[in-house]
Amino acid sequence: MVGVYLIVLRWLVSCGIGLIRRAQQVAEEIRADTIRTLAHALNNALFAISGYADILAAEGLRCGSRLAQGIKFLALGAAQLLMNMIDATRPETRPFVARPETLAPSEVLEKVHQWFAGRAQDLGVTITLVQTQAPNNCVADGQVLERALHNLVSNALRHVKSAGHIEIGCREEAGSIVW
Repeated sequence: MVGVYLIVLRWLVSCGIGLIRRAQQVAEEIRADTIRTLAHALNNALFAISGYADILAAEGLRCGSRLAQGIKFLALGAAQLLMNMIDATRPETRPFVARPETLAPSEVLEKVHQWFAGRAQDLGVTITLVQTQAPNNCVADGQVLERALHNLVSNALRHVKSAGHIEIGCREEAGSIVW
């Protein structure tokens, strides 16, 4: 009789543990979905702000252009943070999927240079584009490449001293591109 009670108790405990694990899994899915939804909504708003900054910059006012660069820099930085949040909430089972495309490295570098020009100027730092050995085209995931370059230049700006200098560029080396 005791054996039957122990079997039933063991079954009840295993069912309880299974229910707790499932509840934890559902709670994690809800949390991740909530963060993804919030980050996506904020990301859209930040890209709209970035677009308005472009409109301000196009007006041609010296002060407005500088402010627009600052607004755009901060909006894109915040958008990048949100994209990292979205990436962090993806289920671990979903593998990274590269989306290769043909890119012109000079265009990617120019875009990164424009993102940080105003911020660098405010910090008293110069940013120079070095394109002497840049190949005409490369195949890469444009979003991931821009994010990586954004992080590199952002970190460089954070750690360089005033009146410092940052060079961004790329060169072809042994069949690969070094950024």
